[in-house]
Amino acid sequence: MPAFLSPAVGCLLAAAAGILTTFTASPFELWWLGPVAAGLVYLGIHTLTPGQAALRGWSYGLGLFGSGASWVYVSIHDYGYTGVPLALLLTVLFVAGLALFPAVTLWLYRRLTGPRLAWLSFAGAWVLGEWLRTWLFTGFPWLLLGTSQVDSPLAPWAPVGGVYLLSLITALTGSLGVELLRRRWWAALPIAAALWLVPLALPAQWTSPAGEAAAGGAAAGQPRPGHQVDRRGPARGRQPLQRADPRAGR
Repeated sequence: MPAFLSPAVGCLLAAAAGILTTFTASPFELWWLGPVAAGLVYLGIHTLTPGQAALRGWSYGLGLFGSGASWVYVSIHDYGYTGVPLALLLTVLFVAGLALFPAVTLWLYRRLTGPRLAWLSFAGAWVLGEWLRTWLFTGFPWLLLGTSQVDSPLAPWAPVGGVYLLSLITALTGSLGVELLRRRWWAALPIAAALWLVPLALPAQWTSPAGEAAAGGAAAGQPRPGHQVDRRGPARGRQPLQRADPRAGR
């Protein structure tokens, strides 16, 4: 670990990384900050104890959800008609609770993995933590690292492996960048380059229309000319439109 990077400084950098991750999302869409954020979290993590790694993950979560999920306060206060003190308290508890996901993720990462291929296992642990967050306890599938890359050069990977593959590649880029700078591991360059250049060879369009489109609005379930839909029940179907008798009502 660099001399300046004490556990406390690492937690501050992790909180800053969480804020940077928010800036990768809309409306900022600074997608290139994604690998930077992951790299800041990874920097020096192999020297931490599991408890210190968990604290770094919690700091990252505080920065991420504190800056990216502030709309929860608006929901509680403005639409839930809750007083400011209670709304603030509930928002803080919500953010602190969500931050436990990256905390547990990094605790497990340091507890179960070693220095061998740390850059790869870190990215895998990151994706595992995001996957758990999307469904555990009803899930919170917002602010995933991969969603920031839908407008980046990595976007063609999305049809191959979805948002989790984008998260994996983004986290890998960050950890590879740290390994390159930390120990001059030049092999990281071709690996990262391949991850970012392969999408240039991937199809821009993975599907193509088959057959001819239905004429008019019939494909959308709209009634054809001369017919009307009987909305009293699905069993009645469509009935022919009856012409009005001009003599009626005289």
